[in-house]
Amino acid sequence: MTATAAAKPGASGYRLGFDVGGTFTDLVLLDPEGRVQGAAKVPTDPADIAQSAAAGIRTLLERQNVGPDEVASLIHATTQTSNTLIERSGPCTALITTRGFRDILEFGREARYDLYDLTVRPVAPLVPRRLRFEVEERLNADGAVETPVDAGRVRQLAGERAEAGVEAVAVCLLHGYRNGVHETRIRDILREEGFAGPIVLSNETCPEIREFERASTTVANAYLCPRVAGYIERLDGLMKDGGIAAPWHLISSHGGRLRVEAAVRRPVELLECGAAAGVLAAAGIARRVGWRKVLAFDMGGTTAKAAIVLDGEPILARSYEVARNARLKKGSGIPIQAAAIDLIEIGAGGGSIARIDRLGLVEVGPDSAGSDPGPACYGRGGREPTVSDACLMLGYLNPGGLVGGDYPLDTQAAAAAIAATVAGRQSVDIETAAEAIFRVVVETMANAARIHILEHGLDPREFSIVVCGGAGPMHAAALAEHLGVKDVLIMPRAGVGAAVGLLEAPAVARASRSRLEALDDVRWDDVAALVEDMRAELHEDLGTGGADTLHAPTMQSLVAQIADLHAQEKEILLVTSGAIAAGMKSLGVTRQARHVAFRQVLAAVGQNHLMHAYSSLFEPLEIPVAQVLLTRRDLEDRQGYLNVRNTILSLLQRRVVPIINENDVVAVDEIGPVFGDNDTLSALVANLVDADLLLVLTDMDGLFTANPFGAHDFKGDESIDESLTI
Repeated sequence: MTATAAAKPGASGYRLGFDVGGTFTDLVLLDPEGRVQGAAKVPTDPADIAQSAAAGIRTLLERQNVGPDEVASLIHATTQTSNTLIERSGPCTALITTRGFRDILEFGREARYDLYDLTVRPVAPLVPRRLRFEVEERLNADGAVETPVDAGRVRQLAGERAEAGVEAVAVCLLHGYRNGVHETRIRDILREEGFAGPIVLSNETCPEIREFERASTTVANAYLCPRVAGYIERLDGLMKDGGIAAPWHLISSHGGRLRVEAAVRRPVELLECGAAAGVLAAAGIARRVGWRKVLAFDMGGTTAKAAIVLDGEPILARSYEVARNARLKKGSGIPIQAAAIDLIEIGAGGGSIARIDRLGLVEVGPDSAGSDPGPACYGRGGREPTVSDACLMLGYLNPGGLVGGDYPLDTQAAAAAIAATVAGRQSVDIETAAEAIFRVVVETMANAARIHILEHGLDPREFSIVVCGGAGPMHAAALAEHLGVKDVLIMPRAGVGAAVGLLEAPAVARASRSRLEALDDVRWDDVAALVEDMRAELHEDLGTGGADTLHAPTMQSLVAQIADLHAQEKEILLVTSGAIAAGMKSLGVTRQARHVAFRQVLAAVGQNHLMHAYSSLFEPLEIPVAQVLLTRRDLEDRQGYLNVRNTILSLLQRRVVPIINENDVVAVDEIGPVFGDNDTLSALVANLVDADLLLVLTDMDGLFTANPFGAHDFKGDESIDESLTI
């Protein structure tokens, strides 16, 4: 379930976005009318990133003659979380799990991420085996208690924890997603025994099926909690000392604003926050320009990121990996079961270090010079050649300095670094060596972007590129040439583009639950209780206070409205096909319908199960339903199209609710245009929008952003999605 509150905090004052990267901290200030008033770029201090961020805020406000008390809101992204996992610099963390599951983090999925590499390195768990403890307890798959928690053993573990110097504890028990009573009991006992550090429960962090992913996500959250809580507390104190009392938020990996309290509880949602900000900026520009297929490309000082944006919306993933051992190798990182913008991250930024590998070839990254000492051309003592040094020698960087001359560049130092490490070993001149570094990094990024696009079944040549990041504009044209892309747009103030994207982020909270049951055994009252539980969690995360400020239809409320319309002899049409719905969106059909309910309400496995679910909902109301399965053959010619249309119209006239789904059609694009440029399935629905209720129920998250049932049920632009997989 996803809740979105569209109110824009601080609309009556200045709004400030600041993105702490590995090399620079980017800041953007919007005036009360929403216009960019000023921007700044300051070096990130890896020893105290909170201090450097606060200093950057102070610098920007002073330059723009804006008082701290005039700032109405702030939004922030940071690399603190991802760096903590990559560097393994988190606190001493323990894991408590069910007896027999101590090694779940190492067993994983029992798969090698590279079958043909005999030296493949497995992912090292965040918690070493000596700090993974077992407890006698057992829940059944349905959540029923089979064996109670051994309280004596838990109290014994509390003593062992103290001796080991544990600062944070993760608790992940078998089937804990179904019933959290045992995990909660363990937390209560640890508190009774005097442990004051973070205790993270899997049923609160990742209440979803799949034991390994749930354990990995819970452990990562516990590992991050102390570091993130301390960082947020320090940053908040520094801002208040500077006179800023305005509320502030952090951006999540899925591109929504999070309240500080929610970020402290679930820092695992911040792992890709900086990358998400750049994608949001590109998505905003794509919507304004009207480009349907866009590759958001953000290249900073440490990494380059690329993400697909379709129809102005980024693609979301339900899970991802961080801190990979091998570049672009799935399974080589720590799995995180949480929503995030689906992107590819390459260890290639302006500060990426170039070298000659053992085969005598130029290699770039993934390690970076960071901000201290930084590239050789920064003149801070760096001696290793980087991508920025190569760009300076090729004339892509202004020798007069970065950010309008605020940061002068040392051409001689860059030349010396390239000569000593690359040019000399390959017996070429400095410019040739710099060109080689540049070409290698572009090819690396192009290959990663091409694979990312092809994995989604799309053609890179059909895309346009929207560019941000300090190093992005220097590489965008070469990247486009490699991908066969014709259009490249470099956003204004590209160097601080991610900070601009922060200010586009809506307030979003997400909640999820898993329940595995035979459809015949589903108790819908229990399902409704789960939905209400998720709704309460979302209200807490958003700080909306309750149903008076955020409203959403439950399945029961949807059926009730259908029943009312049916009693009034109104025509009702249901679409459960994500492919049809996607085509409807592209045709603008949804804007023509009088009442439209969007997005995830019920996702069931298999068309027969889906039909059974709807039949069981409508049967008590004596509403007849009929499933209409459309195949490619049905729509091969105009006569077939008319036959299908007449069938649906006949059902509507007989007061039967048609439920439309595609049978052997995986995607709308596969059918091909039969009538002009319109997709056939969407054209079919477009001719039926005179129905009194056009209801779209699909499990395609993020397909629509409009709101159900019009203004009479929803306030402003607030919306909420409900998703339950059965």
